[in-house]
Amino acid sequence: MKTPYNKFLYGGFLLLSAYYIIVGHRYIDAATNMGIALIFDPFNVDQKWEDRPRWQKFWLVAHLAIMAGLFGLGVGIADKLGI
Repeated sequence: MKTPYNKFLYGGFLLLSAYYIIVGHRYIDAATNMGIALIFDPFNVDQKWEDRPRWQKFWLVAHLAIMAGLFGLGVGIADKLGI
C-alpha cells in the first residue's frame, strides 16, 4: 500500500490532536486522534519493522507513549472530576 497522502493524514491528525490539547483541553479526544494518526505511518510502509532505522522506531514508540500518557491524563482528570 503505497499512498502519497499518508504523511498529510498523519500530520493532519497530529494537528487535530494538538488543537484538542491546547484549545479544548480534551485529552481523550487528543489521544484518540493520535492513535488514528499512527494508522497513517509517515515512513515507508513497505519496510519491515526490523529493517527500519532506529530513529524511526524511536519516533513511533515515543508517539505511542505520548498517546498512552494523554489517555491516562484524560482518564485521571475525568476520575478526579467525577465524570
